[in-house]
Amino acid sequence: MFRLGQGGGDGLEATRSGIETILRKVIVRTERLAVTSDRNGMLVEKPSRGVAVTAKDAKSYVDVQRLAQIVENSDTMEYWKASPWLLNFMDQYKLSKDIGEVIDEGKQPREFVKAVEKAEQSLLPWADVDAFRRLDPAHGRLRWLINHTLDSGLWKALWLPSGLRYYELGEPFREVASHSPTKALLFSAWRVVPRVVAAVLSHEAERRMYVALEGEQKDFTDAPVRLGDLLQIARKQGRAAGLTVLSILYPSTWLARECDPRLIGAHLYRQNGRLPTLEELMADAEERIRPALTRVTAIGGGRATPDEAWYWAAPILLDLLDKKPSTGQWLESDLSALWSTKGESTASGQEGPDEEEEMDADAAQGDDPNDRSALDDLVERTRDVASGKYVPRGAPPKDLLRALALMAVAGPATVVLRSFARVTGPAQIDSSVARDSAARVGGSFRTLFNQPDSTAIIRAIGSDAGRGGDYWKQCLEYAASGCLQAVLDEYTHLLVEEAGVFGKGTEEVVASISEYMVGAVGLKRARVGVQHIFLSNGTVRRKSETMRSRFAMRYGEERADESGDKMRADDVRRAFNSPFWPFVLATTSVGQEGLDFHLYCHKVIHWNLPPNPVDLEQREGRVHRFKGHAVRKNVAKQHANIWHSVDTGDPWEATFNDAKQGRKSTDNDLVPYWVYPVPGGDAIERHVPMYPLSRDVERFNALRESLALYRMVFGQPRQEEMLSYLSRTVPPERIAELSDRLRISLAP
Repeated sequence: MFRLGQGGGDGLEATRSGIETILRKVIVRTERLAVTSDRNGMLVEKPSRGVAVTAKDAKSYVDVQRLAQIVENSDTMEYWKASPWLLNFMDQYKLSKDIGEVIDEGKQPREFVKAVEKAEQSLLPWADVDAFRRLDPAHGRLRWLINHTLDSGLWKALWLPSGLRYYELGEPFREVASHSPTKALLFSAWRVVPRVVAAVLSHEAERRMYVALEGEQKDFTDAPVRLGDLLQIARKQGRAAGLTVLSILYPSTWLARECDPRLIGAHLYRQNGRLPTLEELMADAEERIRPALTRVTAIGGGRATPDEAWYWAAPILLDLLDKKPSTGQWLESDLSALWSTKGESTASGQEGPDEEEEMDADAAQGDDPNDRSALDDLVERTRDVASGKYVPRGAPPKDLLRALALMAVAGPATVVLRSFARVTGPAQIDSSVARDSAARVGGSFRTLFNQPDSTAIIRAIGSDAGRGGDYWKQCLEYAASGCLQAVLDEYTHLLVEEAGVFGKGTEEVVASISEYMVGAVGLKRARVGVQHIFLSNGTVRRKSETMRSRFAMRYGEERADESGDKMRADDVRRAFNSPFWPFVLATTSVGQEGLDFHLYCHKVIHWNLPPNPVDLEQREGRVHRFKGHAVRKNVAKQHANIWHSVDTGDPWEATFNDAKQGRKSTDNDLVPYWVYPVPGGDAIERHVPMYPLSRDVERFNALRESLALYRMVFGQPRQEEMLSYLSRTVPPERIAELSDRLRISLAP
């Protein structure tokens, strides 16, 4: 290699061939980058426009630097470039510790107090945080991230739309899907950045959800308590109330079989030659339900007054039409344990961060949503329906048919019951294990829909569409608009491999998949610690506070509640590898190697540049994996006609099989599972938000230019010295040619 710098190296090609011969006896490996003609392996670099420095941004640097000098710290330029509100979030850094010591001193230097007073606008305004007012981060990168992530309307979606859809999406998912959304994986060299990103991005997403429902008010302080827990199971006047929550919780086998959105969508597609609208699909589902519903409602009590008990009793009565033994037996099992949310776990198995606070507020109203006796009463009433002891006495509500069609198309427990059958066979719909697992997943959706921010956006979307009234109906309308069946079908397909149950028995497959789903769907908010720094009577004070984080999270141990309990990093990773929140995951180098974040993410944001180009590739390799998000979207785009031509089984397996059969003779086995570029399709996105004219621009250009040379010397003795030597002695135009000639290939 040293001879290359002297114009030599003629024997290196023979050496390369000899190494290939030896290694191919034991190793076969095809590099992803080699699959595409440009050797980029579906990687595209996206411009990060709009990163700019304002006068307020510059002042924040001056403010922090003035304080740093007072406590005898070094220049804070790199800190300032990385994050706003440094004094509030940098509790793990020496600068913050030194400032904290001065604050805690009995007598603070006058110079220090005056510096804090001048820096007041550069401190996190806690009153605005508490009231969910818009925060100006005074930071170009963070402004860019907020605009880039949220301005497309992504905050309106509680899950990402699937690449395969059985009917046209409704709002807000139609708007979101028009931007081809994906999650974002953000890397930074500074530990403060993931904390700031998780807290501030989540705050802004939640703020927008509250504003969507109630308008630009000055104060949403009580919104997290006031808006949550509408899907309560409580006792009123000595009996369970809120039984319509069964629309979310109850897995109906009859509805699962008779009103499969995929089969209805396929029928309408073949009939009309296009994807049906949601209303067309709903009308078809209603007609399928109508004859059976007429039989069921004929046994009612005969009163003319509408009886809302039909909403929750009708699905059970439909199940009894043809599968009475299995339904009756299942209802006798411990359903309270499946549906209970008392002490419902976050990712770490601990109580949710705001649970005590929110439960106290509800208790003050006389309703305890986690009253186990109320849940037991609900279960007993379902058993009474199955045994014939109870039948609704009044007339069916006018919209009962519509409500049942919604439960069939988008009721979470019923939908996931179908998804299990996609990968295990249709017979599993009636198995007790599948129904138990579907009920648990239904319970996790109840947790999701009970979150205050979820409540705000679901009610706002319902109001915009003219669908006010019962919240449980709005939840079903929202889920139907987002084609929840297609979302969970895709997720189930991926979890067979992600959970490591491929080829296992059906019961193990279903149980493992449901465990992943329950953890991802029901993941509650995390808490990010913040130092609230303020002036009081001429003295600088500080107080420990927390900010909520759910839309965006940091990878690593998260604080789940006030008691200091932690979410495990792997549970956060599992949630990120799902179609549900968080949509942004921020990490340091801890997430750079050996971890997969690819199932719903093909966007990597390099907040800070790594020290070498190989680390750049390592970061991007986290989302460039088997059946990654960009690959699936492209496969679905090119093979969109497969799902409606195959009536049974896993639509994603059929779609990938069609893509595999259609690959070119020159393609290898990485196509279509690892690499699948299509014209106008999706790709692995590289985003590098840099300040104009900063040193980062020059550094990034150098990283890109040195990549080929770095690959050549990687793993060599005294690697850095050789890199420096060859960069000085080998002309840049010759490096690419040498890289192609000397590259070791172990492809079959």
